[in-house]
Amino acid sequence: MRSLLLLLLGASVCWGHSQLRVFNLRAKGLPQDFFGITDGYVKVFFRNDLLGQTSVRKNTVDPWWKEEYTTYTAQENATLKLEVHDEDLILDDLLGTCLSQVQNGTHQKQCAPSQGSISSPACLILGDALPAPPPPGLLHGYVKVHFRSELLGQTEVCKNEANPWWREEFIYIHPKPSDPLTLEVHDKDIIWDDMLGTCFTLVRWGTHQNQCALEEGGMLLYDYTLS
Repeated sequence: MRSLLLLLLGASVCWGHSQLRVFNLRAKGLPQDFFGITDGYVKVFFRNDLLGQTSVRKNTVDPWWKEEYTTYTAQENATLKLEVHDEDLILDDLLGTCLSQVQNGTHQKQCAPSQGSISSPACLILGDALPAPPPPGLLHGYVKVHFRSELLGQTEVCKNEANPWWREEFIYIHPKPSDPLTLEVHDKDIIWDDMLGTCFTLVRWGTHQNQCALEEGGMLLYDYTLS
């Protein structure tokens, strides 16, 4: 059986002061009702504000929502609330509520509503954790992906984004545990591209969500699977 490295560059760079990102929402084992399999969605609240509502994932008890939500006025220990709902014809059902107090850094949270479970990572960056963000509209970020000594590829350039998000995949056949994975974050310029920082890790079996601090400020978040 061959081994496989799958780098899901659902990756992002987080900059700025007091920024909270909620992303990669997933649920497992949601209940069915009289109308059939769950049509689930999530409402995301921070403090008393509604940050947004996901799309409805129809006819699945294990939904995965790819929306993300950001606020730039976050504080440590403030309350993040996720409400899980089942869309119905007349009145939607509230399946459960997840509460947590946000902390600086990136954290994978999991909780059990009344039935099933939901998980989501949240990235909180406070003003004293990072240098000031680059001027708005000037960052054209991209990532080069290296495995062992080979260049697997390069993401597209996210133009005019202080907080770029790449949804790309890179695959390497026959990797081994403890092989090195290196991600270089660049800012594309007219004459010479700037290196914002490098992230290095030794891969392990399983699926992992990683983060690292970039030398020029900001953090890179990324997932990989070694199977």
